[in-house]
Amino acid sequence: MSITTKEIAKICNVSRGTVDRALNGRSGINSETRERVLEIVRKYNYQPHLIAATLSRGKSMSIGVVLFDLKNYYFAQLSNIISLSARHEGYFTYIAVTEKNMDAERHILSNLASRRVDGLILLPIIQGSEYVKYLKSLEIPLITVGNHLPGIPGISINDVKAAY
Repeated sequence: MSITTKEIAKICNVSRGTVDRALNGRSGINSETRERVLEIVRKYNYQPHLIAATLSRGKSMSIGVVLFDLKNYYFAQLSNIISLSARHEGYFTYIAVTEKNMDAERHILSNLASRRVDGLILLPIIQGSEYVKYLKSLEIPLITVGNHLPGIPGISINDVKAAY
């Protein structure tokens, strides 16, 4: 089990607020105290508790990407670019593959919603107004790629014009 901020505070004889200021580079802490806290953090290999951080700041710093498959080069490239871009912005990316299975798509979306992802990028296979209603009920920012769903923001191309 990793060391907690409470334990770091006790070792350094400071408050948890002081530990938080040191960890997050906030003001209100002198440089000597900050260095002492960070030394203990390094010594004990402190790892933040992501679930607790999600609850306290209201953001998970993660996004979900739901694709048909990764066998198609387009989807592999797309997931790679999304993941790299998200990481550059400090986000973790959950990449899930549906294998064009409608039940899997719903299950994956439900799972990502329960993980409190901050956004979803969906290459949907399910269509229809009931599905759109379900997606909106998740109350997670969402964008579709490829297959357009009425009332949901999306990115798509005109395949006929592109082929021409």
